[in-house]
Amino acid sequence: MNMDTLRLFLLLVSFSLLPFENLRGTIFDIPLFASEGATLLLVLAILPLFFGEKRWFRFKTPFFLENIWLQKWFFLGLLCLLLGVITSLVRGMMPDALCPLEATRTRHGLGILLSWFLFPLILGYSAFILAQRHSKATVLFLLSLSFIPLLIFLLSIWISGGGFTYDQRFQGHMNSPNVLAMYLVPAALLFWYFFRRRGELFSAKNSLPHIRHLFFALFFLSVFFLISTRSFSGSISFFGAFLFFEYSLLTRRIRIPLLLAGIFTLLLAGSIFLHERFDNQSFFDPNSRSSFASRVMIWKAAGLMIAESPVFGIGPGNFGPCYLSHQRFFPPYLEWSAPEPHNLFLAFWLGSGILGTFGFFSLLLLWLFALYPKREEKSKIALLFLAIVIALLLHGLFDTPYWRAGLAGIFWTVFFLGLQLLERKSEASLQRRES
Repeated sequence: MNMDTLRLFLLLVSFSLLPFENLRGTIFDIPLFASEGATLLLVLAILPLFFGEKRWFRFKTPFFLENIWLQKWFFLGLLCLLLGVITSLVRGMMPDALCPLEATRTRHGLGILLSWFLFPLILGYSAFILAQRHSKATVLFLLSLSFIPLLIFLLSIWISGGGFTYDQRFQGHMNSPNVLAMYLVPAALLFWYFFRRRGELFSAKNSLPHIRHLFFALFFLSVFFLISTRSFSGSISFFGAFLFFEYSLLTRRIRIPLLLAGIFTLLLAGSIFLHERFDNQSFFDPNSRSSFASRVMIWKAAGLMIAESPVFGIGPGNFGPCYLSHQRFFPPYLEWSAPEPHNLFLAFWLGSGILGTFGFFSLLLLWLFALYPKREEKSKIALLFLAIVIALLLHGLFDTPYWRAGLAGIFWTVFFLGLQLLERKSEASLQRRES
């Protein structure tokens, strides 16, 4: 096995281990996820590229863009994000903090900084480097293949009759059906993308002529498990991103009929698979014990925390105990266990302060604005990246599809690959100018 093959293999292993967050160990009393161990090995395999073989590799940061203003804003956003998490953690360790971090929570916050930010950034940047060495399609193909072990494992759990909650929602090996849905949405979008590419990736002479059928089967299985979670936010985010991807590829003449058909399908699917959750109109009743009513109470408690500590938040990983300390303001509590505030914006504000929130969402909005293709450039790969992030934002209205080690790794991989696409577009424009 040569070094290039080894690097791609380690990248595939790193991706494949992201959904298996229970696989962890300790090194010098420091907890380490299995995916992080694979990422460390990947970094060691990539390091020689920075010191040798310079005939092919020219070191560039992932923010090396033609637009200097855009480049500076990317740097600023990333810096604000990391500083926001660090300052929020430091502030939470002080005795006069809103909800002072105990020793165990402090270690947990340091683990979040390491596992939910630093390692995912390293993994995303490693994918960026290998996309320079090989291609975006190759790295993206590995990312899609990495979800196959997850689907096989979920299928084995399903066949054995396990993995269901008391109300018959499928959660597999995760601690919540909603968490499983967060992994299945990008998986389904990736499988659909490679199914839709037709012959662009796999030629007629390919040794796997029925590879498209395999991707369609994987797409169908992902959607089946997603529906089985009965996650309302997961279904909304998937169908919204799916419709965006397909709608963007259509000619103007058939866009409106397909959009109407998609909306009808979404409503039909909701009425079939989610009817029990809306039974007797109790789902939106604030006095009921439905998941929506619980979320409203969690959002109110999170809003009160922000009002009490608007600048630094409460520290990463500190929402659970701080939420319980605020129960006296909202009697009776409908939800007694809430590790995160079920909203992406609230989670970042409380976990990284106003500085980290500004950094993350400015990065996200700038990336979306820069990556959206012009009308004459219907790039499917760009639309896929946009669809995955749009799904994250839609899901983020009702949940926190970032604040887990595996989900963060998927996000930064997509983010950095999108930047690599921007870089290639900038190089092409420079070549046109020179010619």
